[in-house]
Amino acid sequence: MNHVIRIADWHDVSAVMPVMEDAFDPLYGEAWSETQLSALLLGPGNWMLVLEVEERICGFAVARSVLDEAELMLIAVPQKMRGRGYGRALLDKVIVECRRRNVRRIYLEVRSDNENAVMLYESAGFRPVGRRSGYYRGKDAVLRDATTMVLDLVNDSLR
Repeated sequence: MNHVIRIADWHDVSAVMPVMEDAFDPLYGEAWSETQLSALLLGPGNWMLVLEVEERICGFAVARSVLDEAELMLIAVPQKMRGRGYGRALLDKVIVECRRRNVRRIYLEVRSDNENAVMLYESAGFRPVGRRSGYYRGKDAVLRDATTMVLDLVNDSLR
């Protein structure tokens, strides 16, 4: 299916929320509220991309950039649309947008046991650089580790 990825604004937040709710398992407590997302988009250097299929939002990515570094904070595609390359398309567009913003490094944190996400990031050239023990607290009160990953946009030998 054809898709479009574009920079979003606060008008898109409510249309993103069904994707947010579907994409993140409530057990892990990773989904953000509409209030949290709206507030973030008001901050300087914060931005969101939305992926549209047939003019309907079917994915999004949230990032922030400060000077020459960026952080990918969220990326999501509904469960029924996974495996079609939409997550990778969003990630690639985040990288393009970071280059446009003169970012040299993109950081992210991913739940260490989220194998599909880790594989996606590694396939785009991200590499692990650290681990945060007990970073995520799920609704089951279990603490889960996060892996910190980085993509160096200047040194292509890391890709």
